[in-house]
Amino acid sequence: MAVFFNESIAKRQKEADVFSNFAYDTTTDDGCLNKFSEISDLITNILGNVDTISNKYGELQKMYNKFTDYNEVMNTNKTNLMTSINDIANAYKNLLGNLAQQVKTLQANDSELMRDLLAVDKLLKAQSTQSINNIKKAGNDHNPNTSNGYDEAGFRKTKTNTIPDDVNQSGITKNNLPYDINWNDGSNQQALHQKWSDNGKTSQNGIATINGRYVVAVSPKFGAAGDIINVNLKNGTTIPCVIGDVKGTDAKSDYGHIFGDGTVDVIEWCAVAGADNVNIDEWKGIDVESISNLGTML
Repeated sequence: MAVFFNESIAKRQKEADVFSNFAYDTTTDDGCLNKFSEISDLITNILGNVDTISNKYGELQKMYNKFTDYNEVMNTNKTNLMTSINDIANAYKNLLGNLAQQVKTLQANDSELMRDLLAVDKLLKAQSTQSINNIKKAGNDHNPNTSNGYDEAGFRKTKTNTIPDDVNQSGITKNNLPYDINWNDGSNQQALHQKWSDNGKTSQNGIATINGRYVVAVSPKFGAAGDIINVNLKNGTTIPCVIGDVKGTDAKSDYGHIFGDGTVDVIEWCAVAGADNVNIDEWKGIDVESISNLGTML
């Protein structure tokens, strides 16, 4: 049977050549249409998926925007946190520096305190030794183990020795001995001389002074070297003194040296520049009424 040219079939045949992946059934008109229907459904599905993807993309965009906002907040928080950390670090560093300085100060103070304590300890030991030496040298008259001149606590009482009327005194004279000399090591005389040196070797009227008191030499009857005494004159004047030396047995009298004329010199001055510079004019020739011992200066 002869097949005549059909324009519709030819057209579809041409389309089928373009879409070569699809089988074209030339026996029916619906063959190609079915394939196009499948393609249309596929495109519809794709478009639906595109909408879904678009929706998902919008959600992702919103999420990204939120993330961007969160990220900005986080960056701000991070900056603030780093600032706070730096502030804390600086404060900690300053605190450590202050603590270190305080520790150094405390250590320096402790060192000074230790030096002071050692100095005080040394001084107390020296004074204790000196006091023992005083007791040994002074004999029973300065022995805290007896009631003579000491109270129950062992401290020396103020003791006043009145010079008897039968002592033929010379009155106050310029009689003196040089004071700025080398005294025996370990003696009270040396200890008092060192105290005088430490105080600047002060003097008045040509006589060595310590704390405003004249340094004198007297009989051991009135005390030991280093003792504080008040020399009470018969005219009512009191001369503040400290015993710098004790007269030896050559004094011949319990109350002082005996001059060639038989008079007794009770007070001998510890001079710093010889007799010519000793000025005792206001007391010259006045007899001593009594001498009061107020305890040791050492």
